Amino acid sequence: MKKSNKLKNKIIWIILIIIITVTLTRFVFKLNEVNSIYYEREFNATFGVSNFGGFSADTNVVDFGVINTGGTSTKEIVVYHEYLRQLKVKITYSGEIEQVISSVPYFYLEPKTERKINLIARARNEFKNYTGKIKISLIKI
Repeated sequence: MKKSNKLKNKIIWIILIIIITVTLTRFVFKLNEVNSIYYEREFNATFGVSNFGGFSADTNVVDFGVINTGGTSTKEIVVYHEYLRQLKVKITYSGEIEQVISSVPYFYLEPKTERKINLIARARNEFKNYTGKIKISLIKI
């Protein structure tokens, strides 16, 4: 009986060590990604839904303009880098604008190449102005 309990305790300890190791490994990889950001830029973003259309020519803000309910508005951005190696590109949103912009999956960008990305905002069926931030992160891999 004692031998069975010792074996059971050893198995529990081994499983516990494996769980702790996996958790710490995930934490280290996440911390490494945060510390390996090569370049990061954040833009203010606005989007309006109304019963009339409109546009904006402001170059400091990613402004999707004003559109009718149920419509869409698209902004094209170009991502480029001159780093010596391939970088991972992540585009994230925060604020109310996060509710209406279609997400863009992360991608990898080779040196001295560019990639055009379409950010699409979809209007809901309520008149409202959405604001927030769009962050583009270039991460060393």
